[in-house]
Amino acid sequence: MNPNQGSRAGLYFAILVLLLVFMFALYIPSGPRKNFMRSADTVKDLHNELILAEGGLQNEQIRLKEQEQLMQILDKRDKSFDLFSFVTNLLKETNLASRAPLENYRTSRTSAKQPMVQLQINGVNLQELIDFLHKVYASGNAVVVYDMERLQAEKNNNGLECHMKLMTVKL
Repeated sequence: MNPNQGSRAGLYFAILVLLLVFMFALYIPSGPRKNFMRSADTVKDLHNELILAEGGLQNEQIRLKEQEQLMQILDKRDKSFDLFSFVTNLLKETNLASRAPLENYRTSRTSAKQPMVQLQINGVNLQELIDFLHKVYASGNAVVVYDMERLQAEKNNNGLECHMKLMTVKL
């Protein structure tokens, strides 16, 4: 074997090794590293989706809990509950009956399962109105103010004029 041939073989071998190193240097960023980066992005996306799903689950659990509470309130309420009679009695208790004409109210979108009443309280002072609303909400009958159209001083300065609609839900 010729000494030049040995050095040539070493040179070829070195070139081959450098070529392999160069190929691996090109392959790693385009192959496994690229797949790793893509999978890291996928994990981040899935983590964000998980956080959104958990938030949605918590919102749904809160909604269901509130619905169960409402159902418990409605179950405790007398089966023969009538919104009109209830509001009439409250108006009498708070000495507002003579100043508050009451009538049933219905829109094209309301159903019989959502009875509503409309009342117009005239000459009421603020404390009387607050006491009435406290009694409505404290009754535990799931009666709410649906709409308060007007709350203003009366033209003759004899108190406030209040137009409101109350509603409840029936099972």
